[in-house]
Amino acid sequence: MADDSLVDLVLSYLDDDEVALMPGDPAAEVRANTWGYGVPAGAVDVPAVGAALERVTSVLRVRLSRRGEASTFYSWYDAQAGQLRCSLSSAPPDRLPFGGPYRLAARATEVVALAAADDQPGLVAWSDLADADADAESEPDAESEPDAESDDSDGDDAADDGGDDDAGDSVEPVPPFPVWAVALP
Repeated sequence: MADDSLVDLVLSYLDDDEVALMPGDPAAEVRANTWGYGVPAGAVDVPAVGAALERVTSVLRVRLSRRGEASTFYSWYDAQAGQLRCSLSSAPPDRLPFGGPYRLAARATEVVALAAADDQPGLVAWSDLADADADAESEPDAESEPDAESDDSDGDDAADDGGDDDAGDSVEPVPPFPVWAVALP
């Protein structure tokens, strides 16, 4: 089966003795606890990989309850890297260390299904990229001379509504991505 290695990789999260909670240093916690697994070519057995994620959660729950540590195990699909990622955080599920919006998925298989549906993991089409400097380039330079064609004879300093603004070039907000997260005692 093509995804046996992905199941095994997910389960290997349990083999890492370096996984540790560091509530005082979230950046170090992310570096120590985040693993990324490349999605293999071919079919991915979504239920099997989802079950592996749930197994990791069950084992971590037992380990951490013995130590009295509360944490969150979470997983998401990183489309840019083409990786299924897992991590452990001392933060609760609603405050995970992401720099952008995310939404909590009800089932692990929702995240795995995204990985399985990506026919070219790690490849982002040029058409899906946005120029981060587009807004900066579209703003007029404070030292530049006004256009000779722009006659503001009515004295109104309001912006020209001639329809040639860069409103169509604005970058759309990124929709929240799904993250499967389980709070552990």
